[in-house]
Amino acid sequence: MKEIYIPSIGDKLRLVGSWSFTLQAERRNLQLAKCVEAISQSAKRYNWECRRSGQSHFQMPDWGIVTLPVDTVLTVDRIYIRKGLNEFDSVSFIINKTTCSDERIAKSGPMVRFWVKLEEFNGLCFEPVEEEVKNESAVQ
Repeated sequence: MKEIYIPSIGDKLRLVGSWSFTLQAERRNLQLAKCVEAISQSAKRYNWECRRSGQSHFQMPDWGIVTLPVDTVLTVDRIYIRKGLNEFDSVSFIINKTTCSDERIAKSGPMVRFWVKLEEFNGLCFEPVEEEVKNESAVQ
């Protein structure tokens, strides 16, 4: 039996295990690719040539497998699902540098944005992070 949880934009998800996924060769993943050194000069050049030629990023080779460590907190930034265009189904995230134990990502700046295909998101093991609700009436 599977449980379902469909996150809202802004929901925070804490990884309960390390998560490995395919980093797609597309400009919106460039920041993470640079952080984990998953991209070579030839891959950057190929990405640019594909964009100039009008090829879809789904036709380009990927930049390899990236693994995020346990306890990394991801903020859901975008969910894209469209009937009849399954190859474009994706979820975008923001990694806050303070929540990731991977030094390469932690040194990259305040946040790192990236996206994954929906099928890879479906394999994610996480727990929702509950935000602390400040009770204004309790403060007097």
